[in-house]
Amino acid sequence: MTHRRNLVGELRPCDDKDYETAAKEWIEDFEKWQRGEHDVQGKSYASSYRYFWEYGSPPDEAVHRPAFTEEPTWFQMYETVSEGTPCTPPFETKEELVDWLVEKGECHGTRHERRFTRAQAEAFVKQEWAPSFVFTKERGIETGVEHSETVQ
Repeated sequence: MTHRRNLVGELRPCDDKDYETAAKEWIEDFEKWQRGEHDVQGKSYASSYRYFWEYGSPPDEAVHRPAFTEEPTWFQMYETVSEGTPCTPPFETKEELVDWLVEKGECHGTRHERRFTRAQAEAFVKQEWAPSFVFTKERGIETGVEHSETVQ
């Protein structure tokens, strides 16, 4: 998969569902809505909206990942706090991803670009996840990738 850029060059989100799956789920929710069964966390929103698509827009194919026909084998960094925006291009190996994070950084070429030390990048790639940020009395606020080096 290639990472996508919007018209102003920023990386675009990519939902971690393929379009077909997201569309089927939306249709199921719409059908529940039509039967008066649709609610979120135990609270019905049907009375707040006239039509279901005002409450939950249909999925957009442009922001969903492709359907995998086999287990994905490439590696890519995503932020997953919101929509799941790619922060690097995809790489065939974890070592290539580490090299990119050291040499170019996450979100290279955007206003969010940040490079990491080799130790930080290696720890992050090994753990395959990091929180958005961490606050400690000793070091203050740091990104999860920066912090991942200290928790190996």
